[in-house]
Amino acid sequence: MAKWGEGDPRWIVEERPDATNVNNWHWSEKNASGWSKEKLKSLFEDMTLEEPGLATVTIKEISKCEGEATASNRKGKLIFFYEWVLKMDWIAILHEDPQKDVKGSIEIPNLSEENDPEEIEVSVLVSSGGSAGDKVKEFLRKKGILDIQGKIREYIDTLKKEYALDLIKPTKGQAVTKQSKTHITTVQTDNSFNANVINTTNNIEKMELGCRIHTCKINLNQTFKCTADELYRALTQREVPNKQIVQKWRFKSWPKGHFSTVTIEIEQKEDCTELRLSQSGVPSNEVDRTKEGWQNYYWESIKRTFGFGATLM
Repeated sequence: MAKWGEGDPRWIVEERPDATNVNNWHWSEKNASGWSKEKLKSLFEDMTLEEPGLATVTIKEISKCEGEATASNRKGKLIFFYEWVLKMDWIAILHEDPQKDVKGSIEIPNLSEENDPEEIEVSVLVSSGGSAGDKVKEFLRKKGILDIQGKIREYIDTLKKEYALDLIKPTKGQAVTKQSKTHITTVQTDNSFNANVINTTNNIEKMELGCRIHTCKINLNQTFKCTADELYRALTQREVPNKQIVQKWRFKSWPKGHFSTVTIEIEQKEDCTELRLSQSGVPSNEVDRTKEGWQNYYWESIKRTFGFGATLM
């Protein structure tokens, strides 16, 4: 029998301002989707990007904002999950020809905790403007993307700051203030590629090099309405034959130092191009997530961005 005052702190009732969720032990969750939509709108709409001597680009509106965001507290740890698909419409005023109609859109197919802001894919499309539109597109792809990624980081940082203060309850003699500091690391969750967690570490990342991991091999086939050369250039710009790509590949949540080997073979057919992917060394508990990742964030994105889902002429 435990001595007085030496019990498990999880079950010790302390004096608390709200008398709930003692020691932050129980699961609590807040839906951050509505807040996120408003925050993303305030960050991006009316945002201007300027290239001296070329044009001033203004993001007029977010025409598509689909997804969700949640913040959860379990055992004193904060877990953030967010996954958004964004489309933003922009117009450009050319410095040399202000009356010319130049406009397009910016698409972010996977704004999620899987990637750092600097790694998030941003696609730029032009709907009108001819050669001038192409120049604006290149400006947005090379320079404007940095400002856009900066806004993404601001959204992520603000999300964590706002909901960390709301979810973690103060214990006896403790106060949570705006100046409180928290340490954020990354862990894997069941319903996303990974999630940001405060004051914790990822168990799988603690595994040392040389540990034994049960792995599997996956094989995927996909067809694209384009030539083999076009598909190859969409995947890589390296100057090698347009038939095979071999690379090392891993999720951030896999054990440190563990990579799978991806082999992509491209074959030109009569009316399409067939892609065959073979991936060995995939952790057995990551097979389904890996397959879904290729489908959702590579094949679908390539077809949507480059138009490779349309009939090949």
